Amino acid sequence: MAETPPAADTKTDGAKPTVQRGGLWGLICSTLGLLILWYGIPLSLAGIVLGIRARRQAKATATAAPGSLAAIVLGVVGILLWGAAFTAYWFAMGAVNDWQDCLATANTNAVAAECDAEFRGYLDAQNVPPWIINAVVGD
Repeated sequence: MAETPPAADTKTDGAKPTVQRGGLWGLICSTLGLLILWYGIPLSLAGIVLGIRARRQAKATATAAPGSLAAIVLGVVGILLWGAAFTAYWFAMGAVNDWQDCLATANTNAVAAECDAEFRGYLDAQNVPPWIINAVVGD
């Protein structure tokens, strides 16, 4: 009974196939970038870079890079999300500071309600969707 030799793996020249782990680390960084406020943009950038590097290494070595595409997509979403949030805050910073100062000096609930109403009016004038106004000011 003759043994047949195993088929040669042309992709890896007989070496055991490997998987690029950089995509998984990129996915972790991108996910954390969506969740952690102050480090959102740097973590999202790290996720994009790790995802791209993992895809390039996987292509060069003909291996898989699980999570690399998701890392890139989530990283881009994270950058867009935090960029929009910082831009919105930048444009509304003066009104938000005035609202906080008004609330800080309000001695009664009636005065605090007037502060909220004034800020709601500003946000309405800026065409901010009502669900965002309710999330910021409260019901």
